[in-house]
Amino acid sequence: MLQRTVAYGGRPVSTNGLPSLGGEWSYIQDEHGVGLLFPLSSYTEVQAFLASAFGPQPNKAGWGVRDIGAAIYLQTNNVSTLVGVHPLHLGVQQ
Repeated sequence: MLQRTVAYGGRPVSTNGLPSLGGEWSYIQDEHGVGLLFPLSSYTEVQAFLASAFGPQPNKAGWGVRDIGAAIYLQTNNVSTLVGVHPLHLGVQQ
């Protein structure tokens, strides 16, 4: 997740001492970015990881391009924790 965000132009505030993310997860990648799927119970862990790496979540949806250089959304669908990582310029593979 961190590597993809940086590859898409994201600027983390920290890359050291980040909380670990354990357990099962899956992802998909296409020309629009990367989607990650974690268990619903992982929401707090994922949120803590992202906040440690990119600073406090600036809005309910996540972190925007203006905030960190790439877009990251964090949400749940009452079944899973969903994270989307998208480059500044969609359609650009890096």
